[in-house]
Amino acid sequence: MRDLGCRGAVIRTTGLRLPLGHKFYDPIYRTAKSLGCALAVHGTNGAEELASRSFETFTEVHTVSFPVGIFVQFSSMIYQGVPARFPKLRLAFLEIGSTWLPYWLYRMDEHWAKRGRIETPSLKQRPSDCVREHPIFFSFEAEETLLPESLRYVGESHFVYATDIPRWDCEFPENLRHIQRRDDLSQQSKSKVLYENAKALYAL
Repeated sequence: MRDLGCRGAVIRTTGLRLPLGHKFYDPIYRTAKSLGCALAVHGTNGAEELASRSFETFTEVHTVSFPVGIFVQFSSMIYQGVPARFPKLRLAFLEIGSTWLPYWLYRMDEHWAKRGRIETPSLKQRPSDCVREHPIFFSFEAEETLLPESLRYVGESHFVYATDIPRWDCEFPENLRHIQRRDDLSQQSKSKVLYENAKALYAL
């Protein structure tokens, strides 16, 4: 990967025998860290995706399967201490927006406080603090109403803009223009989420 100049690799949320927090994958994480390669967990839709088997329309599958798959792998990787074992490993969770984070991290924090000492011993701090203190990134949607609140909750250095080219639902360049016009984000925040954070994620 170093010889080819690769800056990152993508991991699907489905199709693997074990969740991504399992130590079975530590050799991959160790290698990615040593190569300076970011790992991006990307939402996936399909009949094999958790919680989508009974749906009959693409709309239902696409609405549910992408977030659920990310929730599964994100929860596994944080609870099982992947960032703690590999503190410099750059991780990204892509394709489901970002305003789920305050809700999901609050829920994870609550369970960690009650059961973490026994069930997630590799995680020595609240999940929300683990995310805040490690190079973990999340793509966002340009029109997410609660984006400013999410940036304040997690920290604006954790969010990256995604064009989503060349997908069927790609909104580029309109989504870029929408972010630039938003009056609820400071110019500093826009600079970080549109440029600086992506540069940090891929170590450019």
